[in-house]
Amino acid sequence: MKRKLVFFLSIVVVTLAIIFDEGCKGSDNITAPRVGISGSWTGTFDPFDVVDFDCGSGTPARASFTQEGSTVTGTLNATENLCGFTDVAFRGTLQGNALSGTLTGDRFRNGTAIGTFSDATLEFVLRDGSGFLWGSMHLHR
Repeated sequence: MKRKLVFFLSIVVVTLAIIFDEGCKGSDNITAPRVGISGSWTGTFDPFDVVDFDCGSGTPARASFTQEGSTVTGTLNATENLCGFTDVAFRGTLQGNALSGTLTGDRFRNGTAIGTFSDATLEFVLRDGSGFLWGSMHLHR
């Protein structure tokens, strides 16, 4: 009787393992963990209008982000010239490698940021609330 029970339970375990393995093949729900956008980033800010405001490109920049699901919040800084900004709040959405959101604070009132993200780089185009192209950020980990 004990042998039959052990044999039966062995068959059940093996059957469940096969079913689970087959059911997961090709599933998009089970993927390797991906590095998110959360954390600190550094790089440069290139203002759009370097002539009128005497702003040079390559201004040191930094950002920090927190990600919960597809929602991303954070702070952007680029402060070494007249076109820089301090503690600008970002709130947006990450969909695939596309990141977009709103900017508030310092020079930005209802501004926008649109960019692309990979595990190691983040590229943003920044606009103020009137749609004026303010510049671009080039960030890395």
